[in-house]
Amino acid sequence: MYDVLLYRNDAVIHSYQKKFNLDPKTAEEHFIEMLKFLYVCSIKTKWSRYSPSPIVDEVWHIFLENTEYKYFCEKHFGRELVHIANVKIPEQYYLDAKKAVFDLFGKNITIWPKLLPNQLRDCVEGE
Repeated sequence: MYDVLLYRNDAVIHSYQKKFNLDPKTAEEHFIEMLKFLYVCSIKTKWSRYSPSPIVDEVWHIFLENTEYKYFCEKHFGRELVHIANVKIPEQYYLDAKKAVFDLFGKNITIWPKLLPNQLRDCVEGE
């Protein structure tokens, strides 16, 4: 788990920082939160589905476009974590992901806020 959290991809962090006009520290913190989400996705049961927070999803999109994403997933998880977009998701997918991240890494309500149904992302991690 800790090797996942120590991973950095400066190109992804910098692209995210520029896109959202963030300071470097905040951009890196959001990147780390995305790594936490990817980690919990890698250890979930086959029948579970997790949906990211809006912030995590934005970083994940940038990482998906980077050539290192597939290599990172294969190295750390033994498989690529698939981003399934444009699907209607139940709120429970978000709540389950939030709980899994909180249980393993502690609460971060800035990254994982309470969302209204119209704020849920239209994506899920799945095989």
